[in-house]
Amino acid sequence: MELIASTCNENSFNTASRLKSSSEPIQFISFNRHDDYCNYCGSYYDKTICFNQKYCRDCLLIYINNTDKIHIDVLIATYTSISCLRHKPKSLNFCILNIQEWCDNCSKVIYFNQVITNNNMDDYYNRKLFFWNEKYCKLCNKLVYQQNFNEIIKFCSDCYKISFGWVESILTKKTIPILYLPWWDASDQCISCNQFLESKSDYHKWCLFCSIIYIGCRYCLTTNIIFEITDQSQCKKCNRKLSITSSTINVEEEGSFVTKFNTYCYKQIANYMDNTDKNSNPLEFYNFMNKLCFPSKILKDWVSYSQIKNLGNNEKFSIPPIPIIFIPFNNNEGLCYYCKREYSVTRLFRQKYCKFCLFFYIKYSTKQNIDLSISTNNSDCSRHKPRSLNFHTRNIQVWCIYCSEILYFNQIITNNNMDDYYNKQNFIGNEEYCRLCGKLVYQQNNDEIKFCSDCYRISFGWVESILTKKTIPILYLPWWDASDQCIFCDQFLDHKSDYHKWCLFCSIIYIGCRYCLKTNIIFGITDQSKCKKCNRKLSITSSTINVEEEESFCYKINTYCYKQIANYMDNTDKNSNPLEFYNFMNKLCFPSKILKDWVSYSQIKNLGNNEKFSIPPIPIIFIPFNNNEGLCYYCKREYSVTRLFRQKYCKSCLFFYIKYSTNQNIDLSISTNNLGCGRHKSRGLNFYTRNIQEWCIYCSEILYFNQIITNNNMDGYYNNQKFFGNEIYCKLCGKLVYQKNYDEIKFCSDCYKISFGWVESILTKKTIPILYLPWWDASGQCIFCDQFLDHKSDYHKWCLFCSIIYIGCRYCLETNIIFGITVQSQCRKCKRVVFINMIVNNISEVLYDVQSIYNSKKNLIVDYVKNIGNYSPLDVCKFVKKTLFNSSADPLIIKRIPNSQITNLEQIARGGFGTIYKASWLGKDVAIKRFPNSQYLSKYFLNEVKSLFRCYNAAYVIKIYGITQDHETKDHMLVVEYAHGGDLHKYLQKNFANITWNKKLYILWKISEGLNAIHKRNFMHRDFHSGNILLSSYQSWLICDLGLSQHANNTLSNNEIYGVIPYIAPEILRVVHS
Repeated sequence: MELIASTCNENSFNTASRLKSSSEPIQFISFNRHDDYCNYCGSYYDKTICFNQKYCRDCLLIYINNTDKIHIDVLIATYTSISCLRHKPKSLNFCILNIQEWCDNCSKVIYFNQVITNNNMDDYYNRKLFFWNEKYCKLCNKLVYQQNFNEIIKFCSDCYKISFGWVESILTKKTIPILYLPWWDASDQCISCNQFLESKSDYHKWCLFCSIIYIGCRYCLTTNIIFEITDQSQCKKCNRKLSITSSTINVEEEGSFVTKFNTYCYKQIANYMDNTDKNSNPLEFYNFMNKLCFPSKILKDWVSYSQIKNLGNNEKFSIPPIPIIFIPFNNNEGLCYYCKREYSVTRLFRQKYCKFCLFFYIKYSTKQNIDLSISTNNSDCSRHKPRSLNFHTRNIQVWCIYCSEILYFNQIITNNNMDDYYNKQNFIGNEEYCRLCGKLVYQQNNDEIKFCSDCYRISFGWVESILTKKTIPILYLPWWDASDQCIFCDQFLDHKSDYHKWCLFCSIIYIGCRYCLKTNIIFGITDQSKCKKCNRKLSITSSTINVEEEESFCYKINTYCYKQIANYMDNTDKNSNPLEFYNFMNKLCFPSKILKDWVSYSQIKNLGNNEKFSIPPIPIIFIPFNNNEGLCYYCKREYSVTRLFRQKYCKSCLFFYIKYSTNQNIDLSISTNNLGCGRHKSRGLNFYTRNIQEWCIYCSEILYFNQIITNNNMDGYYNNQKFFGNEIYCKLCGKLVYQKNYDEIKFCSDCYKISFGWVESILTKKTIPILYLPWWDASGQCIFCDQFLDHKSDYHKWCLFCSIIYIGCRYCLETNIIFGITVQSQCRKCKRVVFINMIVNNISEVLYDVQSIYNSKKNLIVDYVKNIGNYSPLDVCKFVKKTLFNSSADPLIIKRIPNSQITNLEQIARGGFGTIYKASWLGKDVAIKRFPNSQYLSKYFLNEVKSLFRCYNAAYVIKIYGITQDHETKDHMLVVEYAHGGDLHKYLQKNFANITWNKKLYILWKISEGLNAIHKRNFMHRDFHSGNILLSSYQSWLICDLGLSQHANNTLSNNEIYGVIPYIAPEILRVVHS
């Protein structure tokens, strides 16, 4: 809306009268500019055209209608061209200062002169459009503006004069200052600390941080500002008493530091009020107040951070040292440690900082010891002189919370490898000189990062360990290390406080000084440290101390590393880049928890007798023994997957293996997936290597491990052909593998040669074969039966069904396959002996003993390996699987049935060798045959299992489901098919008279078929009678009870009588009798 000067009536408001108190409270104006709804009637606030002052149109109309004499300094205009029927026509250029002319239908308030909504008054610079109406004060007609209307805003020094007084504090019982503002302060921020105010009522608000109270008089539109706690105030103009809500009072004893601070500020206010020029602009008061440093809660907290309790002995006033709270000690945190606001992020290096706490640091601190780079992102900010978008400064006092952007802090390190710091070259031109000392840093060559050699020099010292009572090294870093990862092992640090963190793995402590932005790194356990610059003592949280005696192995490695650090610090060039220190540290091998665990893996307890320093052999932990697992066995992190064959590996454990081990005996293929990695020289996307030391945790991708088999039939390995060109020579021994033909898989015949041997079975005391595979078999399935393996440890698994044991050596990545039960195995390559967990119980022995008939098949495997010439080792795996799997047309899979699954046991018969029960298993009826005292494996039980195994799935033989064991008696029990029709003996007794000859012949035929099936398997029943012939639910006759059966070739004892006497052959009795 355009306002024309000539249309305003200068006589429309009585300029001779002063602004007086209203007879009615002025409810229509908000006491908080961020309120949206009227505190009185609840209607939505309207806004003035200028300054966004809030007012309620409904309450304003009521106020005008109910009040005769109105003295409000306001500017009103009309906003509609449609003729309003409530008064005489007004044009769009109508503008008046008389609020009585306001119409709720067509008028708009441009601004209230008595309402202040912004303490800094920035928006008031936009008000110069209306200066021609305000050349004279509308209240007293005094000349305010003379010729220059472009100068800053001015108020009449007579009508808008701030006055000053004293009241008693109910907290200290001392006098405290009170300011009487001749306007209505509707700002929602404190004049001292800029924090949002807490509103207690529609005329009362206060600052929780500074304890400054704001009380307004709604009759005079004036505001009292009280600089401490009191219970009431009085309007300077109308003398009305203004009650202060008691809930705002937080009575706590103030220390002499706070008292001195307050006294200093009160004197400053009194001095300002006494010496203020009568003709000066009263709004300048806000700028003065904003520069004062009242002892707010923030300042009290920050001063107490340094445990300064009393500064009363210091006669000369000064603000105590202020810690640099606004920067985190963990750059990955999202919220400020102090105020819990969200961190801002620098444009470079993504360094975190809290704008809120930075604002107060600048306000309270006079130090300039922060090395940073600042630009602006808003050229229109009115909080200071205009700045262009190419503005750049390194002075922190110039920073503005509203428009400044921090490019980076030079004193903050957020990445140990400092890769991103090489992107900083664009700003080096502005940093030729050191910000802290003024020394020339850059001369002609600005292509590389440099730090001032005086201000950013790493120093070194020694402290005593509270663990070993020996000296341990300490590094004094001249910057704030905000990384969340250990400089040595890259593990995430455990943060104990906002200046203290440590590595759980390496026992390395990181302590920061928040006054100097320095970091101490201590390579051991101690209870305190001291800042190298300011000599402040830094306490170390005792909870980090895990006192345990160090082994001589760890002590020797520590001593070696300490000497390396000392040597590095003594010989470092003064002008070298101090950030190179991180690369040096990352290559050291401290005895971290990981190294201790891995060394103890091989049960090495003491290496003290070895005078020459060396790291013990490191096991290859990063590869699982079951490729179907999702989490690393050691560190529980998720496994990564190779591009080919989906082999699993743990990146974290691989990182440490490369760090600790000098072993190069891993055959693998590596590529890159990130061209921008700064951890090493740049690599193209066609980068390819087989050297594990070139693997990078940040950019490398493993294509495959040649020594890991994840699929027994090896079919997927024939997809490997496109990489053969890079694998002409063996990675392990250098032998030529491929010459011209790359169409078939080949392995080095020296490095990948399968061998065999013999070990003694602890069950049969006979020799059993063992295959030595030259690779790591990470398959989760048995090579014989394809059943899933039972994993006993990270190097030991076995097949519950075949009793085949798989033992891996984590130092050589080789696998032993043992075709039977034994207690230990030995790696063919490194000769390490691996003990086998005694997981084989009696049932396992039964299954092994039953299936020992396959030993002949195992011998075929041995003969194959022994006699084969130039072969592919993968062919051996195929032969093993084919031989064992085809050894039976229908191989037996006897289940171990948990005893808890057997329910509803009901005894139905008892015999000489066991008791028969009817029971339920998984919802169906079964028969349970218990063998008494079979915890020691009676021969009758073994015989019956053997016979059922041999005759498994034979026609007309009872079906076996599995084996179970009583938890209490440890007796073994067979779980077999339940025959609902009972045995033949009872059947004949019950139905003999009704059985026809055709039926009798049919029964004899089926029994003969069953007996013939047993004989075809070269077995004799030896206990064949009508009680062992059962009728099934599907009307088929089945032979059972093979407990006395024998193989046909077995030699019988001359004095052994077997069977039920009425059914024993006479010749058996005759032989025994003779």
